[in-house]
Amino acid sequence: MKAVCVHRHIRFSYTHDLNRLMTELYPATEDMPDFTKDLEVLSGYAVSGRYPGFDEPVTEEEWQQAVRIAKTVLDWATSIIANG
Repeated sequence: MKAVCVHRHIRFSYTHDLNRLMTELYPATEDMPDFTKDLEVLSGYAVSGRYPGFDEPVTEEEWQQAVRIAKTVLDWATSIIANG
């Protein structure tokens, strides 16, 4: 998401809060991609991944969900950057 901000010449916050970054990319919330509602899931891993043992272990289902969301965001960002 930060790469998309750089590509679009948008100044962004130094944060791991993906919802905040999406708001910086799309100030008009009706223009946000559909996956935006799932970003809260990924944002939680930004902190828990830095402090092992702080949270409960991730289940297989949670891991698969996080990978699916991350792939969706990566595909979206790649498409925007590749298409100018």
